[in-house]
Amino acid sequence: MNAALLSKSHRRRLGGVFSPLDLSPALWLDASDITTLFTDSAKTTPVTSDGDVVGAWADKSVNGRDVLQTVTAKKPLYKTGIQNGLASILGDGVDDCLSTASVATATTPFLMYVARPLSGVSGEYVHDGKSTVSFGGFVSSYASPNVVIKMITGPLAAQTVVMSDAAFSNYVFRKNGASSYYRKDGTQTNIVADMGTTEINGLVLGARGDGTLSTNMYFSEVILFSDAPSADNILLLENYMKTKWATP
Repeated sequence: MNAALLSKSHRRRLGGVFSPLDLSPALWLDASDITTLFTDSAKTTPVTSDGDVVGAWADKSVNGRDVLQTVTAKKPLYKTGIQNGLASILGDGVDDCLSTASVATATTPFLMYVARPLSGVSGEYVHDGKSTVSFGGFVSSYASPNVVIKMITGPLAAQTVVMSDAAFSNYVFRKNGASSYYRKDGTQTNIVADMGTTEINGLVLGARGDGTLSTNMYFSEVILFSDAPSADNILLLENYMKTKWATP
């Protein structure tokens, strides 16, 4: 690990303020920061009120990989006071989604987010790469309160992660060939199927890579890395999310 990152991590454990920027993410979205939200994809009109549409959610990393939606009917909503008193972004499960431009981002991505589905229909996607079905979280089944998600990149993983429509949790999806895994609230499950290492070419939130098959879901914070952080830094990130969003 880079010595500078070790030093930063050490300082965080001594009581300093941790920021995901300390770990140089490929993309960082934070719904609690209203200054990063705009009603239009050109980022000219700020979001100001509960229920405003979100046409742009600005990336807080240095990479400028904003997630955008140009079609008004497909824009999710800004909702205040949703989890731990903080705001989240809500997709309608019909056609809402936000996506980056097609840009080289990762062949072995590590995606962490705090989220809560409100419903689920088999075949919908909670996220994907811009290359369709390159980094998909695929809804396998739904029987309230459980939305069962499988990871898909062409092959479909045997293991599933169960999302609850009753609560927010912290999720990690890690794509790295036969060493892929997911984590839910700090508990890791390895994925038997080989997920490959194809370039995801960006990120789509709330739908498949082509913008179809949307999921009715809250997203609170999203952090993407081009490769997995160290084990220590994963714990730092998970503790940061847990403290901020009051997840399990």
